[in-house]
Parts: sequence; structure tokens; C-alpha cells
Amino acid sequence: MVNDPAACLPVGRDPKERVYLLYGKEEFLKKEFIQKLRREIFPSSQSSTMGFEQFEAHEHSVGALIDFLRNASFFAGQKLAVYYGLDELEAEDRQKLMNLIENFPVFSTLVLVSRESSIKKEAYLKILGAKTRPIACHLPFDKDLPQWVESRMKRLGKTIEKEAINLLIERTGKDAALLDSAIEQLAVYVNQEPRILVKHAETLLGRSVQADAFRLVDYLLEKKLKSALENLESLIREGARIYEIIGALSGQIDRLSRARALMDEGFPSDTISAELKLHPYFAGRILEQAQKFPKRFFQRVLRELWECDEAVKTGKLQDQLALQRFFLKVC
Repeated sequence: MVNDPAACLPVGRDPKERVYLLYGKEEFLKKEFIQKLRREIFPSSQSSTMGFEQFEAHEHSVGALIDFLRNASFFAGQKLAVYYGLDELEAEDRQKLMNLIENFPVFSTLVLVSRESSIKKEAYLKILGAKTRPIACHLPFDKDLPQWVESRMKRLGKTIEKEAINLLIERTGKDAALLDSAIEQLAVYVNQEPRILVKHAETLLGRSVQADAFRLVDYLLEKKLKSALENLESLIREGARIYEIIGALSGQIDRLSRARALMDEGFPSDTISAELKLHPYFAGRILEQAQKFPKRFFQRVLRELWECDEAVKTGKLQDQLALQRFFLKVC
């Protein structure tokens, strides 16, 4: 199931459906939820201005929050309050908040915001979670993140190629705000086209150094020196830095070495993938490459790459020349 706070928007008359507890480290997802909830409750900008208020625990008392929520407004039929800094409250204020929830006004909605990653670790949050609508604000685990990206694309009326999703995640990292921004940029970039392909993502975000590391390692394993050098030149022309290429190659060869060692010990592929924390998209290719040579081969290649890296960092060789020499020695 894809983690998406915005899927919990409908507002009911039951207090549990009108008091939300947002927790987690992703501030972007919290802000997005609050914005969508505000639009849901207030159909016009005027009622939104009159009926919406944000409170900070270090600046505003719980009493001020209670007064706002319990006093009906002539200009706004509904009220929405957001209270940040829930974790900073003292015992007395926590009890006041609990009393408010027990007798919550029918015309109000409240969003409580905590930075805790789990409501099960803290007794007060656990109790609060049972009386409110707790919503986790964090990105899904790695295996579910592609589905999260895909669902966001669907909201924009687009579908997206699997390879494009993996490139998007690789280039932007696991940051909800950056991912969302890149998703919107891609949707705008393809304009009327319904499907986003990997070529669109490469044009907008740059080529995947990680994906090219697979290709370069394939060329090394197959002794295809000419293809390896051409691929290297292409990467550099398109803006990839030497340290990025060396880092991607080093990580790939190290994973191959460790995967081969686990294979030699008789571990099954799913156990190896879990042990090395391999992304599902890359796992099959890594295990396939690892089967081609013994562990000592990968260790030798890794030593050669470390020498290449040292030559670059110490200035013994020009960047591109150092990598070209590495390919020559291995092939």
C-alpha cells in the first residue's frame, strides 16, 4: 500500500475524523496535507482567511488554540487550526489538549503536528493516536517508492516507464519535496504526451551514472575495451564527473565481490539481495554479473580502481586518462 497522507482527507462529524495527528520527518508531506485539507474545508479564499489559523507551541498557549476552535465565527462556517510543536508541551497543556479532543466543537477541525517518527514509542502520542486520526508523514520503503512516484504521476494524468522512475529516484534522492518537484517538471516537460519515458527523464535530469556503471562493468567483464571507452566519453560529454563515475563503479564492483562471496557460501538469491540491500530493479542484474567470475577477480578489479582513484586525487594522472588506463589494465 502506498503511503500517502493526502488520501485521508474527508472530514466527518465524529471528533476522530476531525482531529488529525501528523507525525514523521517529512515536513513537505505535512504541509501538502494541510494545504489540501484547507482547500477541502474552505471553498472560498475569504472563508479560508477567516477560519484558518496556525499555532506554534513555543509562541502560543494551548488556551489560545482552544479559544480559537471553540468560538464560532460569523464570517466562516468552519474553523481549521494547525498546532506545531506538540512534542514540546508540558503535562498540564497535554491534558488540556486531551480535554479539548474529548469535547471537540462540531464546526472545527484540528491538525496536531509531531516530529516523532512513530507514535508507538511515546506514551502520550500513543494515547493521542487512539483518539485522533494518526497519519504517517514519511516516504515509503525503497521497494514501495516506485509505486509512490507512479501514483503521483497518475494524479497529473501521466503514466511513467519503470526505468524512468528508477532514474528519477536516483537523481533526486529520497526527499519528498525534490521528488514531487521533479515529477511535476517531467509532467510539464512531456506536455501532451501521456507517457513519460526514460529518454524524457534523461533529458531533464541527466543520464543515470548508476545505470551506466552496469553497462561499463558489463563491458569490462566481456573485455569490450572500445565500447567501455566510448561509453566513458559519452558520460563525460553529458556532464558526469569523474569522481561520480569512479564512485558508481566502485560501489558496483564491491557489491559484485560481496554477492559472489555469498554465492560461494551457498546463500539463495533472495537472501543475498536482502543482505546487500539491493534495489529490486538492480538485484537481478547484479546477481547475473556476479556469477560470471570468481570473487578474487572482483577484488583485483576493485584494487585497480582504488589505484585509479588515488592517481586522480593525487594528481598523478589527468582524470579521464586515469580511468582510461584502468579500463586498459582490466581488459
